[in-house]
Amino acid sequence: MTQTTKLHASDHPIKSVTVFKSGKAEVVRTFTQDLQAGQNKIEIAGLPSCIDTESARVSGLGNARLFDVVCTVPDRPPTSYGGSSEVIRLLEAKRTNLEKEKRVREQEAEVMLTYGKSLQGEHVTPDTMTTFLDNFILRGRKNLQAVSELEEKIVEVNRQIEQEREKTTTTKGESNGKVTIVIAVEDDGQVELKLTYIVWNASWEPTYDLHATTENGKPSSAVSLQYRSRITQWTGENWEDTSLTLSTSTSDTITGIPELKPAKIRPQRQGLFGPVQSREPAPPQQQGSWSDAVYQPPITPPCGINTSRSWPTSATSSLTI
Repeated sequence: MTQTTKLHASDHPIKSVTVFKSGKAEVVRTFTQDLQAGQNKIEIAGLPSCIDTESARVSGLGNARLFDVVCTVPDRPPTSYGGSSEVIRLLEAKRTNLEKEKRVREQEAEVMLTYGKSLQGEHVTPDTMTTFLDNFILRGRKNLQAVSELEEKIVEVNRQIEQEREKTTTTKGESNGKVTIVIAVEDDGQVELKLTYIVWNASWEPTYDLHATTENGKPSSAVSLQYRSRITQWTGENWEDTSLTLSTSTSDTITGIPELKPAKIRPQRQGLFGPVQSREPAPPQQQGSWSDAVYQPPITPPCGINTSRSWPTSATSSLTI
């Protein structure tokens, strides 16, 4: 039986990124996953939509055996949430629950206050009133403390939502790519698989800063030239806290299949005077071209046969034996 595990790329770190001059980048992600004995299917969603579906490869499996790696990008975005949107949705649901709990606490204080106002002296003994007031003060303090803690939690959730929204606004590009990996292991264990893939929509260009100063109105004898780079990417991924490498190569891959030319082998033919080597027919010769004429040496017959060849002026030749 195949065990299926669903992961989201944004929940796992990017180990390194190599940006090429050709508008591509190689991304390496690491995934730590517990596997069960037998066949395991790992589905990784939230990958860039600009991923090269033929470039995905998996390594770092140890004793596990890799059966299949399939990368797909749907034509339409999935209906489910993904990435930062999913995090924001969960945070908003958490905030709603906290606000509901806060309203319950506030209603509890109002009920106790309403009940206290309904008590009258002719129906309540002094001891009962004293006991009620003590409980009212104790419950009121607990209620105020609970409401204060809930307000702090709501503020913290609001800050987290703002941070996630900032990430969404700074990240450009869609993340609808998906990779399905099929792995088989003999025993239960943990693996740290490495997923490497190529994405488009990433580039870099060099920039230069020239710094010069003056001394007493005269130019300085030395200047400094700083070499920098400007990286641009709209892959839908967040490359913060990632090891970046800038490459001057193009990373272009060979897309055509090499053509194999056939080597034809034919059986050896037997002629009148021995075996005749098979050869390809000669290409047609152009008329009137002396350079293409082929000299044919005379055929030497076996011993005991006398031959003579004559070349008359006509086109007919005779052979006397």
